[in-house]
Amino acid sequence: MRRGMRWLLQQHRTVPNTNFPIDPKNFAARVAEALPPETAGRPIEVWFQDEARVGQQGTLTRIWAKRGSRPRKPRDRRYQWAYLFGAVCPARDIGAAVVLPSVSAEAMNIHLAEISTQVAASAHGVVVLDGAGWHQQGGRLRVPPNLTLLPLLNRPGFAGGFKP
Repeated sequence: MRRGMRWLLQQHRTVPNTNFPIDPKNFAARVAEALPPETAGRPIEVWFQDEARVGQQGTLTRIWAKRGSRPRKPRDRRYQWAYLFGAVCPARDIGAAVVLPSVSAEAMNIHLAEISTQVAASAHGVVVLDGAGWHQQGGRLRVPPNLTLLPLLNRPGFAGGFKP
């Protein structure tokens, strides 16, 4: 093996990640301490929530031209995207999703309202979410009475490897 190739392979060695945000050993305890006392005796639904940005942005403009010339070609520089808010309850095989133009506490309120409509009438929902700024309960987030938010262990919202 050539020296340069061996050096490249050593740079891309992966290390297994053992730092999981939800420890299965204490998950039930974390859910129990997060639940309000009035949920005692009611079935609990665990929901996993996340959001993603989707859309389109223009690509490079290519044109046939003589070698050495620099022809002008207009390029579409517009862009547009939307945010998909989604949540699933694997135990009931059901989900809730909304498509919104931006992310904010108000958008999260709309999504939480949609999740609360999908929770069974006699149950209480626990929504597991990451540490994005619009998930923080700073007075602007309105959590429906049949839901409880359970943030991951202070993970940032961009930690893609920590999605349940």
